[in-house]
Amino acid sequence: MKKPLPEKICLVCKRSFTWRKKWEKVWDEVKYCSKRCRGEKTIVSSSQITHEALTASDIERVIQMAWEDRTPFDAIQIQFGLNEEQTIILMRRELRPGRFSAWRKRVHENGDLKNRQSRGFQVGVFKSRKQRMDGSIK
Repeated sequence: MKKPLPEKICLVCKRSFTWRKKWEKVWDEVKYCSKRCRGEKTIVSSSQITHEALTASDIERVIQMAWEDRTPFDAIQIQFGLNEEQTIILMRRELRPGRFSAWRKRVHENGDLKNRQSRGFQVGVFKSRKQRMDGSIK
């Protein structure tokens, strides 16, 4: 009977992956399950701590706020501590690729809508009456 192959957890996607013959000599150095994850290693390191601290409902609210044209990235940063880059990373992880592309296209086409200077954003003042500073909904 075959003995089970060793496993590791990918540092980027957090999925387990098993030993492969091509990794025989460098298995101790392998940290990522694929080329894609190896390429994203620098992106993840900048947002890893903040992203992991969010609950599922917080992530859902960040996605909702990111889709809204009237909500600048500064509002997301004040409520959840995610800057624009970290919000983009979160959206890339949580949305399907097609939805993420549609969101990025929308943000780029309407980029001035998410810009604080063009929206007149003030801390504590939000466009939606249901949206609060603590993230709760009225």
